[in-house]
Amino acid sequence: MRWLIETELPRYADRVLPWLTRDPVENNVLCTSIAARLDGTIPPAASPPLLAWLDSGGGRVGGAAVCIPPFQLIVPVLPPEAADALAYRLLADRADIPGVSGPVATADRFAGTWQARTGMHTEVLMRERLYRLGELSPPAGVAGLLRRAGGDDLGLMVRWMTEFVDEAGLPRPPDVEASTRRRTARGGLHLWEVAGTPVCMVGHAPVAAAVARIGPVYTAPEHRRRSYGAAATAAVSRRLLDTGARACILYTDQANSTSNSVYQRIGYQPVSEHVEWLFGSGAR
Repeated sequence: MRWLIETELPRYADRVLPWLTRDPVENNVLCTSIAARLDGTIPPAASPPLLAWLDSGGGRVGGAAVCIPPFQLIVPVLPPEAADALAYRLLADRADIPGVSGPVATADRFAGTWQARTGMHTEVLMRERLYRLGELSPPAGVAGLLRRAGGDDLGLMVRWMTEFVDEAGLPRPPDVEASTRRRTARGGLHLWEVAGTPVCMVGHAPVAAAVARIGPVYTAPEHRRRSYGAAATAAVSRRLLDTGARACILYTDQANSTSNSVYQRIGYQPVSEHVEWLFGSGAR
């Protein structure tokens, strides 16, 4: 068992995507991170991505990990010894890893090994729960309609995106306006409107391996507690299923009991627990 580093994204995708798509729900973030950069949906980062794969023998893929600056290393479910070996390999390469994100057991193991070997401060940014849609049950009697966001909505979308990451305590993307413009152009943002006034925003990642990931969901503070977020999430979920997705998923902050209960009421069912760790100067 050994971890190898790939330098060519197309070659890496050809190698690891068949392994990742054996569990396209659990591995959706990795799948979309690779696919979106492969097809140009997201332009290349200023620094090249770190593309690692686990050779479990004879060139057979047994794991994958991706770090696209300035974001954390993304890992799937791995055996404990594979998580350790990944940390050792990246430390030997003097890789600049700002943190790690993934299923709890694997991410915790990697973070613990990283901290033990470096003495670096590590801190949990967020504990998350992965949900998958079962039987969709939209809330009844909610005023408003869903529509796709357009270019005229860009200013509002940028403001709401910024408010969303700040409220959630997440690091801001390097260029919120550019990333929001791209998401809007590809149809990845929707608005819930009441009497012509936008009250809620729902985004989704590009569909990967027939799995659609909802997020972010943001309701303007003055319009909360009226089920707009639930109605908009249900409507976007239905639209994605009607246009070819075989599954819809989303992540929630485990500390937010309101969002966890809201998504369960419209049919989302818990799948697994995930965690995001920050290392060094990124940790508070």
